[in-house]
This record gives sequence, C-alpha cells and structure tokens, in this order.
Amino acid sequence: MNQDQLSLTPEALRTYNRWHATVGLVLLLLLVLLPAVFNIGPNRWKQCAAETVRASAPAAPAAVVPAAAPPAPPAAAPAAPLPKAVVFFDTGKAAVTAQGLDALKTVVSAAGGSARLAISGFHDAKGDPAKNAELAKRRAMAVRDALKTLGVAEDRIELRKPEATSAASGPQADAQARRVEVSILP
Repeated sequence: MNQDQLSLTPEALRTYNRWHATVGLVLLLLLVLLPAVFNIGPNRWKQCAAETVRASAPAAPAAVVPAAAPPAPPAAAPAAPLPKAVVFFDTGKAAVTAQGLDALKTVVSAAGGSARLAISGFHDAKGDPAKNAELAKRRAMAVRDALKTLGVAEDRIELRKPEATSAASGPQADAQARRVEVSILP
C-alpha cells in the first residue's frame, strides 16, 4: 500500500490530529510536570540507585567504627638523648673513683652488649697545655681500663682527642675541667 492509495477524510484527519495533540500533551505532563511535582527525575534516580546499593550491601555491625589511619611518627621529633656517664677526678690524679665506677656501671648496662662507647677527656686552659692534655689522656685511658674490667670489649671503645673546657674559674669550673665523659654511640 502506498501513499496514493491511502485516503483520509477531513474528519478522520482532524480526529487524528486531536488524538496526536492529546498524546503529546500527556507526554509533556509526564516528562516535565510530574518530576517537578513528585520530586522524581535524574537526580532522584541517582539517590534511589544509591539507596538501593546501600540496601543491598551487607550491613556492618553497629558498633564498628571506621578505623582511622594510624598517626604518622613525628618527622622531626628529636630522639631521646642516649645516657652518658661523667667521671670526675681529683686534682692531678688519673684514678677512677668509686662514684665514677658506679656511673660507668650505669652506662654499660644502658648500652647493652653490642653498643659502642666513646670516651672524651677534658682539661682546663690553665697551666701547661701539653701537661693538661696528657693528664686528660691518662684519665681517658683509666676509664677505658675500667670499662674493660666491667666486661666491655676493647673494639667497642672509641678514645677521642682530649678537649679543653672554657677558661672559667671557680670550684665548679675546675671540677668540670677534671672529667671524662662516656657516651653511647648511636
């Protein structure tokens, strides 16, 4: 059947046009007005889809709280200072005193069996510098020998060059000048 064989009366054509207009109006109402009135449309569809996904997902126990990421360790937090022993000597002497030996026992137990120890002798700036440096060296060697008797292997002991203290005077400054420090190396 072709177009020439199809013939519509003017009344049938008006009926068709009215029906077409009515269907168009109904579709317009469905597509434009109803979503606005009943809050349906693409945005609501997304909400419904999300609700469906949540409803179909297995429910988590109510008491479970999402785990927070563990706190990062402080990047620039200074490490705790390692313990050190300070051994004081009598004027002109290089013998380790009982108090000095107790201080050495403390640092040896803190160091454990594998840590290295550094020994630094000090002297003041008064008097003959060569004699002062030699006395500081003898004191450091006396501390080394005491450490060896406490069970520290010689290869774990590092002797450092004697250092001069400030030129301050007085009993406190003199006592600080007559010392040997034993530090645990990191």
